[in-house]
Amino acid sequence: MLAGATLFGRRGSGVAVNLPLASLAGKVAGGLTYARASGQWYQDDAGVWQYVAANVPAFNSKGILLEPPSTNKCTCYGVIPADSYAAAVTSGAVLVLGRKYEIVTQVTTDFTAKGAANNTVGTQFVLTSACTLGAGDSVKEVQFGIGTKSYHNGTAFVQNHTNMTLSGDTAAVLTTVDGTADVLAAKLQNVATSGKVYKVVTGAGGGASVAIGGTSTATTTSIQAHIMGGTGFIRLTGDRGKVAYGAAATMTQRKSENITSVSGDQMIIDIDDNQTVYFLLVQPEDLPSCTSPIPTAGATATRAATALSFATAGNVSDAAGAIYAEVTPLETSGVLRNIVGTSRLLYLNANQFRSFDGTTLLTWASNVVADTSYKLAIKWGPSGRSLVGSGQVRATSAYDGSLDSGGSIGLGGMCYIKNLRIYRKPLSDAQLIAMTT
Repeated sequence: MLAGATLFGRRGSGVAVNLPLASLAGKVAGGLTYARASGQWYQDDAGVWQYVAANVPAFNSKGILLEPPSTNKCTCYGVIPADSYAAAVTSGAVLVLGRKYEIVTQVTTDFTAKGAANNTVGTQFVLTSACTLGAGDSVKEVQFGIGTKSYHNGTAFVQNHTNMTLSGDTAAVLTTVDGTADVLAAKLQNVATSGKVYKVVTGAGGGASVAIGGTSTATTTSIQAHIMGGTGFIRLTGDRGKVAYGAAATMTQRKSENITSVSGDQMIIDIDDNQTVYFLLVQPEDLPSCTSPIPTAGATATRAATALSFATAGNVSDAAGAIYAEVTPLETSGVLRNIVGTSRLLYLNANQFRSFDGTTLLTWASNVVADTSYKLAIKWGPSGRSLVGSGQVRATSAYDGSLDSGGSIGLGGMCYIKNLRIYRKPLSDAQLIAMTT
């Protein structure tokens, strides 16, 4: 039997194994290093979004999720938290229209004229008319409360949602509503735990826009949001990356990727005339592709890179060897992503799988499709190099005698990877064809 080592699968079994981090060590002789300095969201096999803490790998049947570092540049609340309460305000305080309050004491003010169902202590209401608290009265604001709205008061827009700006149609209203059933249907219940979502209703005034706080600082940006209901567009400032979203009965990820952006660009959600649209999880990132959710809570938020590597000593020989992997890419932006090896031993670029030994480039003109699994292999040795994919030899060349991999080989890119097998002897093309079929 060939001397080899297997990561994320049993040798020859072809079956992915969801191994906990503690079990990964020792699967490759010489040791394995895994690190991610932050938590990470991923989808399990049922499509439900799950969370793993820092330095815990995210697995499903596609393998282990590998992503680059990224910052969600929005400064709004990408997911709306549970209710919280501001300190009570008393006599003389001027309340803000469209915000939600709870009666603490009532002596003078008739809150039923201000939107409340009654004047009972504990009653919550959204303020509908101007109110200055009278003697003996006090209320506390229900922050993030259902019913909180941004709207046009006849003179200007009143903005009551943190770092979101409603504009356009003066009949448009942006409201916080209960979307528990819709969040559950979208399998986002672990992310949006309050069940609340944003709702925009427009009239016939030419459409409305919601500008998301936070700006791009790079020349390449991708944006996404989960949207349900009516029609409109997502885009950056100046209509850059403008993409239509159609009516959807469930919260659906809508995205625009690899946008040529300008520093200072904001993400914008446009809503057409006479529509009702629900959304949450807005996420502009200065990357060529959208990544897994990075929920924000009034400020930008960052997910660290996944760093996964193993030593070449005892595992990989410059003289001869082979590597097999099952890879599910998550992007088609064309950006260069190393999958195996810090020096492009196996990588994705321009939507093609490639391998480079420092001298000769091997390319499989594969026109890679995102979220599709590919079985890939490379071999090197005195007889040359081969790049094999999906049961065929895709490219061959002479071998210059060095992988240029340094002291370790990293696993990376933006993909799922499983059943990685490293052999210290070359396999034949026939063996690799059989393995990748």
